[in-house]
Amino acid sequence: MAFLYLSLTSINMKKIALLAFSILFTIIKGNCQLTKGNWLLGGNASFTSTKYNRGPISDQDLIEVRVNPNIGYFFIDKFSGGLKTSILFRHAVIDSDTENSSVLKVGPFIRYYILSVNNSVNIMAEGSYQFITGNGSLKGNTLSFFTGPVIFLNNIIGLEFLAGYSSEKYPKAEGVNNSIQINIGLQIHLEKDN
Repeated sequence: MAFLYLSLTSINMKKIALLAFSILFTIIKGNCQLTKGNWLLGGNASFTSTKYNRGPISDQDLIEVRVNPNIGYFFIDKFSGGLKTSILFRHAVIDSDTENSSVLKVGPFIRYYILSVNNSVNIMAEGSYQFITGNGSLKGNTLSFFTGPVIFLNNIIGLEFLAGYSSEKYPKAEGVNNSIQINIGLQIHLEKDN
């Protein structure tokens, strides 16, 4: 009985090792479509939690979930630009009052991949400017910068781990909202037809 258990365990371990090796081989062999004329389609998501302390009487807790789809085009090798949209769902607790809202951001972005186009792991830097609109007469703009590694799972799909800085300004409000964000996302790199 113990021999049968060891045999089954070693078979399962072999399958797990083979699966892990296959995934690793796919990642290592993967290269991406970062060349002129190709399309970029994808996005990322993020979660932000902010606590404002406005003195002993007034506090504000803010939770935001963002979904950031984008579409871009490679104008030259490793350099793309396009349109980025951010859909933001916001839950705020101000003292004992609760407020839920949604915000839409739309604007251009540029993106540059630092390493060679043949690398299965690359480093990306991105900047974007977006116009903000939301509930009621909410208007504003945001400027953001992100960077981080992109792991190409194959020659089409890139998995991104990004960290960045975002600064929002609303003309009817005092001050600027500055945030540090961490995003995880996927990008699909569509090869041009020959």
